[in-house]
Amino acid sequence: MLTRRDWLAAGAAGLALPAAAARKMNVRFGAMQGSLAAKPSPEMLAVAKRVGLDGVEINIGRSAEGGKLPLEDAGLQQAYLKEAARLKLAIAGVVLDIIHVHALKNDPAAPGFIPRGIAVAKAMNAGVLLLPFFGKAALTSREEMGRAADLIKEHVKTAAQARVVMGLENTISAEDNAWMLDRVGSESLKVYYDVGNSTNNGFDAPKELRWLGGKRICQIHLKDKPYLGEGRVDLKECLRSIRDAGYQGFLNFETSAPSGDREADLRRNFDYTRKLLAEVQAEK
Repeated sequence: MLTRRDWLAAGAAGLALPAAAARKMNVRFGAMQGSLAAKPSPEMLAVAKRVGLDGVEINIGRSAEGGKLPLEDAGLQQAYLKEAARLKLAIAGVVLDIIHVHALKNDPAAPGFIPRGIAVAKAMNAGVLLLPFFGKAALTSREEMGRAADLIKEHVKTAAQARVVMGLENTISAEDNAWMLDRVGSESLKVYYDVGNSTNNGFDAPKELRWLGGKRICQIHLKDKPYLGEGRVDLKECLRSIRDAGYQGFLNFETSAPSGDREADLRRNFDYTRKLLAEVQAEK
């Protein structure tokens, strides 16, 4: 029987795991709001349903007019929840995108948004709160990573009580992400892995997925340009790695719409991904 250490060692070496160790993939598919509609609203959930997805990922919002972020509004929350229930869709997660504006690494206002994001995730029945680190908020040194980790650590008890997992999405390596997880030391913080971000930042996404293992990843973003299968991301090998890592959970599309028709382009990406998934699961 393979131990966790065996799995991680094999992944770190970029080795394929034995066929006997491969696990049937237990994944669901969702999409970020930007892949569904130009402007977020409960009506965009119907797009996800028509495409055949299982859930959606919603941004909390980047402005705090009147002291509230958009998705902190209880009426808007209920509108989303009512539509999700009607369509039998899950709220796969919510994104604390305000920390694009107030960078956690150096903005004293940023930490205060974390418990607010956790409260929104709990109210929305979303198990994951995505913490993004891009642009001016990108983590560029271990000092910045450590500061961000220490600030997040102050809120892991709140997240655990709310049954919410915070997910790190960023431009750093799997090893640096694991270092942050170890520094925090809580199951309430995991990696939100993005195959497009990692590939475009020079990392070997399939290798990193295997190395991290399914237990350290809370959710995964799928994206490439222009369409999946036409850019730099080796999606089929990423799906193999997701299978071998034993990851179970949402694969969320963060795809663009080159044609201008979001629904058609999302369906195209979804159909392509399902085709590859079927091929990967059929492998012996």
